[in-house]
Amino acid sequence: MKFTGRKSVSSFLRVIFKAGMCLLVLFTPVVAYAMLMDNSKSLVFLNYGLNIRLNNFPGSLIIAICSVVLLIMAAILFYELSELFENFSIDKVFVHKNAKHLKNIGIIIISGGVVYSLMGYFISRNLMNVISVKNGKVELGIPCIDGFIIVGLMIIVIAEVFKEAIKIKEDSDMTV
Repeated sequence: MKFTGRKSVSSFLRVIFKAGMCLLVLFTPVVAYAMLMDNSKSLVFLNYGLNIRLNNFPGSLIIAICSVVLLIMAAILFYELSELFENFSIDKVFVHKNAKHLKNIGIIIISGGVVYSLMGYFISRNLMNVISVKNGKVELGIPCIDGFIIVGLMIIVIAEVFKEAIKIKEDSDMTV
């Protein structure tokens, strides 16, 4: 099984991420309109398995903005991944563009974790105003950002390793 070059796994992944990016680019304005502009507020917010009408929810504007920002970040992430795999599919592995794409992917993942946690904070904080429980206790947690930071930092480290590999490759190309 080939991982780089034509008719490889990289070529397949490039197509998948391009298609995903196109869907996100088309889907994001619809969601933004429905969450931010639609006067009927008929959209149901389905995060955390809860069905809550967005217009009845305190802090709904911040949650809507965070949702749209996450969709935009996902589209940018898919773009960076598609560009990375496009380079891999034409056998350009250790090039400066790939190191840049990897670094951008790491930054997007860390930033997405921050936005996701912020959204989770507002949902958890404001759910207490919506939910009432008799003879019980409700504990709501904030999504953990640790995984996003660890994965994002690992990808940034891999980007720096790519930069070192590029320097070694360039030195090797000059000596030959």
